[in-house]
Amino acid sequence: MKILKCKSITMVIGLRKAIKKQQEVFLYNEVDIASILYGEKSPPFNKDVVRRNKIIPAPLNIVGGPIVSVIGDLNFVMVTKEKTAWCTEIREAFVEWLKCKELNAEIHKNDMLIDSKKFSGSTHFVQNGMNCEGFMVAMKNSEELVRQICTKPMEKVPTGLSDYGVTKEEVFEFVDNFTEDWMHRNGK
Repeated sequence: MKILKCKSITMVIGLRKAIKKQQEVFLYNEVDIASILYGEKSPPFNKDVVRRNKIIPAPLNIVGGPIVSVIGDLNFVMVTKEKTAWCTEIREAFVEWLKCKELNAEIHKNDMLIDSKKFSGSTHFVQNGMNCEGFMVAMKNSEELVRQICTKPMEKVPTGLSDYGVTKEEVFEFVDNFTEDWMHRNGK
């Protein structure tokens, strides 16, 4: 399996290419261009705010609400030929890692929370026979922007891990180590 660190635009292109060519790949990046990922069934969002803030709309076959990623956020996507437990397992391990840092972290449906505030959302979809599962990690608190973009009432207030003293380097190291171990255990 290929492991690719990408720029924001090349990550979306890489994801679409892996799906089209049916290639197994792990893609990750630090967001360098703000974007909003959404699916056909995602709730509507404020396209004027998206345009005004030069946020790139990226339609994908995701399930759930739009995912707003701002500069500095982190994205992780695993593309495989069969359904795996990677996303479930890494999210569970990530929450335990945060608890070891004495943070009140938990999983709530497809989100990860600290003190009941959302810092991560995950998605899973199948396209062209390829299983795609991933999650984003907000490093900065973008609550004001998310409130302007998302039109449905906010159930969980967004936050960023940097508000809790967690660095992107720590997150990348955790995800790299977990994913390498996971791939070894699962023959990828």
